[in-house]
Amino acid sequence: MRVRKIIIRAKTLENDTDWHTNDMEPCHAPCFGKTRPIPNGWAWRSARAVDGSGREYVLYAKCLRDNREGRYNQNAVLMITSNAGVGHASVVARYEKHPGHGGIHAHFDCKTSGLTVGSVGLDNLKCIPKDKDGYHRRMKTLTNDAFWKQALTFFRIKSKDQHCDG
Repeated sequence: MRVRKIIIRAKTLENDTDWHTNDMEPCHAPCFGKTRPIPNGWAWRSARAVDGSGREYVLYAKCLRDNREGRYNQNAVLMITSNAGVGHASVVARYEKHPGHGGIHAHFDCKTSGLTVGSVGLDNLKCIPKDKDGYHRRMKTLTNDAFWKQALTFFRIKSKDQHCDG
């Protein structure tokens, strides 16, 4: 399945951890095989979702807590879970906002069709819109909650009560 089709597929939110500042266990971001230390000043959040075919997803976000103007870094990663266990989830795409690029953008790899197993799926991904195009999209600072809501919308994850089909 193509990355775009995975992203636009409607997904229903199953659970959400809310924001945490402690070390993140791999069950909350199964592409990582070990517990991830969270640096001081950062927070993480994770949610599980399912699509109409029963395929399971994890959305993981890590954000700098002090997101004043010019001091922000927010990224979210969509993964497809695997029955193979921790460290075997497929990274589909990243959605992020940070000073290194202008505005909100996404990274993905069309060659793998969104099925890159493990944390290696986070590196060397194509950026859309292209970085060379300069600043784009929303430029104002987002709270971490606002960024999380945008990531849910971008990856088409809605709560059960938002779906019309039950």
